[in-house]
Amino acid sequence: MTISVQKINLWRGEAEDQPGTLAEMMEQLGRSGSGLEVVMGYSYPIQQRRTAVIELFPISGPKTASAAQQAGLARSSKPTLLIQGDDRVGLSETLYRAIADAGLNMDFLVAQAVGAHFSVVVGFATEGDADRAATLIKDVAAEWERSGGDHDTPN
Repeated sequence: MTISVQKINLWRGEAEDQPGTLAEMMEQLGRSGSGLEVVMGYSYPIQQRRTAVIELFPISGPKTASAAQQAGLARSSKPTLLIQGDDRVGLSETLYRAIADAGLNMDFLVAQAVGAHFSVVVGFATEGDADRAATLIKDVAAEWERSGGDHDTPN
């Protein structure tokens, strides 16, 4: 089982929450030749209206960065990790427990499993917390591998 942990830079933008907001943004970026791995969209209330939030990764190269800026996106300052690997029962609980036991607070988390693989995008308050979490996740994953995936084994 291989788990990769990568620090990433999300690009984030807010817009009026209405039908077509995400589609228009994706069309603008699609013309730039971007190959996105992470697309997150959600909305929340601000006073009496709802605001849409779009977060994307990767945005790289001048053409894609320019298209992202024209679409209303900017590089987020939130320290973020992208964790990917082979999905195993109990692995996510083990990783999340290790992060909690280390006293690290996650600012946000989006996780999914597709087939035999998983992907997690997680944000932290500080670069130091993200760095500590990255090291911890790699160590826990290595221990998980050595133990044969016994998620009842203490870390």
